[in-house]
Amino acid sequence: MKAPWIIKAGGELVGDAAVRRKILRGLAEASRRNPVIFFHGGGPQIEAELKRNNVAAHFVGGRRVTTPAAMVHVERILSGEINKGLAGELLALGVRAAGLSCRDGGIVIGKPLPKLGRAAKPVKVKADLLWSLLKTRFTPVVSTVGGDAR
Repeated sequence: MKAPWIIKAGGELVGDAAVRRKILRGLAEASRRNPVIFFHGGGPQIEAELKRNNVAAHFVGGRRVTTPAAMVHVERILSGEINKGLAGELLALGVRAAGLSCRDGGIVIGKPLPKLGRAAKPVKVKADLLWSLLKTRFTPVVSTVGGDAR
């Protein structure tokens, strides 16, 4: 199998419908020639959700401080709404997409960054689940919600 292409799109890109469609069409075309792993963010969508739910957002050095109260919304938006939406759109384009998060199967284990609340620095990557999906011609669509060593 060829080495997979790793593609990451931030929330600004996946939140704009016209840009998202263009990215996903390109990703669908690319996945016909080469294995692809698609990571996505969702910053603007998270900010909107936190605001709707009156959860204060704080930043340190340009990075969000993710409180336990905020984490509930972060995970639902990233790993639920955005992730499943992107996987569904790719399925409609003929891509065998599988939506998951970095937490699933322990794909990414992070070390907490205390000043940033629930945010973490990746310290371990276990790619066996991703490889299993790629070997069976699935395109992993991965939210950036990871786990910790607990």
